[in-house]
Amino acid sequence: MAKINVNDLLKVLNNPFRRQILYNVAKYERIKYSDLMRLMNLDPTRSSGWFAYHLRLLIDVGLLKKEEENNFVYYSLSDAGKKTVLFLDEVGREMSFSYTIINFFERLSLFNQVEACWGLIFLLYFLSLIRLPLTYH
Repeated sequence: MAKINVNDLLKVLNNPFRRQILYNVAKYERIKYSDLMRLMNLDPTRSSGWFAYHLRLLIDVGLLKKEEENNFVYYSLSDAGKKTVLFLDEVGREMSFSYTIINFFERLSLFNQVEACWGLIFLLYFLSLIRLPLTYH
């Protein structure tokens, strides 16, 4: 497997449209170019070149594989692409959870923030006593 340049990877992943391409390919494992365009709500007559550009970037960085079979072009995730989608999914869940907590505290008055902090401390203490895992899915 070729070594992936981290700077190039981060540049490619910085675009939400390309991340959505990765998620859609991951969802279907192997998908035709035309089906992927339809999933992305793109008009083949107007967006084909622009779409191909984004696919090329994902291929060049090593996240997507392109296969031609029976006059059709198929895309699938490379091993690095699969790991990247898992990573993005995990980070997204953690970020979403963190933002929920931050938004909750921002909406409270200072007095209520102190009360909420003490409540969280007691909750975490209680969970440690009964030894429930602090994981979520």
